[in-house]
Amino acid sequence: DLTAEVWYPATWYHNVRLGATISKKYEFYAGVDNLFDTKPPFLLTGTGAGSSIYDNVGRFFYAGFKLKFR
Repeated sequence: DLTAEVWYPATWYHNVRLGATISKKYEFYAGVDNLFDTKPPFLLTGTGAGSSIYDNVGRFFYAGFKLKFR
């Protein structure tokens, strides 16, 4: 049997999101995914073949708001 078992270390991603409800109709939020810009394990691209469970974008910032019309 020439198949070798491949082992990769555990990888942790930290995400943060903050939100504020201004009133019953308005809500604002902002956050960061992959706060510490953690890379996938060596030789994994995060794009497929079992490696897609790893983030390949790097640190990602976002913000938005919700508006209720009712």
